Amino acid sequence: MVRTRFWRLAALSAAFASLAVAALVMPAPASARVLGRPVSMQPIHMHTVFAGLIPGGGLARTTRQVHIGEVPFHTGVSPAVEAQRKLRAELNRYLPMANEHFLPRPNGKSLGVGPLLTLDREFSGMQDGTVCQYFGGSCAPPDGAIAASKFYVVEALNTSIAVYSPTGVLHAGWPKNTNNFFGIPAPGACDTNGPFTSDPRAFYDSGADNFVIAFLQVEGGLIGNSCPNSTTYWIAVSATPNPTGAWFIYAFNMDPTNAGNAADFTQVGFSHTSLCFSGNMFSQTSGSYQYAETFCAPKEKMNHGKGVTAFGFLNLTDSNGTVVDTVQPVDTLSSVNGDPGVQFFANTYNITSGGGQCSTGCSTMDIWAMSNPGSSSETLQNVPLTIFGYSLAPSASEPGCSNCLDTDDTRISGTPVYRAGNIYAAFNAAFNNGAQIVDGVGIEEAVPRFSGGTLSVSQGEFGGVYGLNDGASDDLGMYYGETVTDSSNNLAFVFTLSGNTAGIDPSVDVATHNVTDCCGAFSSLFGLVSGAAATPDFRMGDYNAATWDGNDRLWVEGEFTPSTSDWGSGIGRVQF
Repeated sequence: MVRTRFWRLAALSAAFASLAVAALVMPAPASARVLGRPVSMQPIHMHTVFAGLIPGGGLARTTRQVHIGEVPFHTGVSPAVEAQRKLRAELNRYLPMANEHFLPRPNGKSLGVGPLLTLDREFSGMQDGTVCQYFGGSCAPPDGAIAASKFYVVEALNTSIAVYSPTGVLHAGWPKNTNNFFGIPAPGACDTNGPFTSDPRAFYDSGADNFVIAFLQVEGGLIGNSCPNSTTYWIAVSATPNPTGAWFIYAFNMDPTNAGNAADFTQVGFSHTSLCFSGNMFSQTSGSYQYAETFCAPKEKMNHGKGVTAFGFLNLTDSNGTVVDTVQPVDTLSSVNGDPGVQFFANTYNITSGGGQCSTGCSTMDIWAMSNPGSSSETLQNVPLTIFGYSLAPSASEPGCSNCLDTDDTRISGTPVYRAGNIYAAFNAAFNNGAQIVDGVGIEEAVPRFSGGTLSVSQGEFGGVYGLNDGASDDLGMYYGETVTDSSNNLAFVFTLSGNTAGIDPSVDVATHNVTDCCGAFSSLFGLVSGAAATPDFRMGDYNAATWDGNDRLWVEGEFTPSTSDWGSGIGRVQF
């Protein structure tokens, strides 16, 4: 029997004592076009933790765990309005779509269980019920993050952190609960469940040879509890290349002007000199979208646990005058010799564009360049790049349930990467498979140039919406794509896929593009991990993750549905 799920609102609660911080509003340099309101802030918490002294946590589940609550996702509109837009995306075959590409079939094998062509390592990550316990033992979605070096693999999920060896052996004492790891103060009687954290991000910085993990904490009106409003990014920087050792902890108030807003959807990236973080700001009172903001801090100081000032911009508007959201800092993977000396950012049009969430179509990606990031002299430039047409994707399907898994909107969900002069970014978009509208993933390769203090941008090899076709007229869809490249510019692309009439439970696949392949094509597609059951969750997640280990191995992490829990994560290594 086909079942249909409806939009649900989770009643969430968590809290943290209100922390006030003074914000210094900086005058904009006379030569720079004002794309946002300049502002600076200092950490509201700074301390050092030793991972070996933090207690581990988590109980193994042997039976299928149905989640108790769902982490809220904020789009700037009500669930009813988004549901209407998703339904329109499902039914309207005339939405603007251009430059569509089918991924290859995995040598005739079913998607999700394809041959391991270049995947030379795979193992299970954390699962629900073992780590995500804010709601009394379970929660959804996981929102995975991964960072890997030659010797360690770090995975972060709501609401825990784990460290593995490259062969998948979990280090003793891990996973760690997020609140314990960061040392987040207990909120007190206003929320006995403890601090509410979500939306992890992580990266390995090969130049500095250390790890960074970031989590969002929101308390008060936006998540529906009675605790004082607060909005905090907790950022941990490993003191050494060993993530099981000491970490420097920083906490930043993401509402530095005390405007009554809260950040959502953690975004973190880095250049050779800066560590940058962005957020989407929503009213703590009404929940309406307000603006995007971004900040950068000097990376070298944070790598040594020193005091920093983060400089940034509020109320971001691109040079077209468009109010933007999800302005993702990119991870700079190029060597110092190939570094343009700026921090790049990227965003697609989304919340305020194309009829709202690009429900009637968009065709623009913004590329940003911040000069002197992490300093009082930083400036921000923007170039809107016209790309292929894209539009809001319908909800995804799974066996026994059509269009019942949320796939968010057209924002860039994973962290973009910059390598050898190119930025790679992926986002959910509608795809016409010839029989119906399903979920696809837009991939854009932007080529920024920063010369003489001026940013220019052109399009690269990749540019279009990618979708699946297993040889049948079914509803197989793919979503939450993420890309990463090695030093030769070979590319790995990880995504979740599922379908009702296709008979595919939520699974994780990986496609690869060899640098010798033509024209933005993927030459192989193979399964990382196959789903074993339909999920009871409405929300499968907000993003998957991929990373480079500095040793020319690419690591990917994604969500699937095991038989013993409502979600699990799989981790794999790709070597070309």
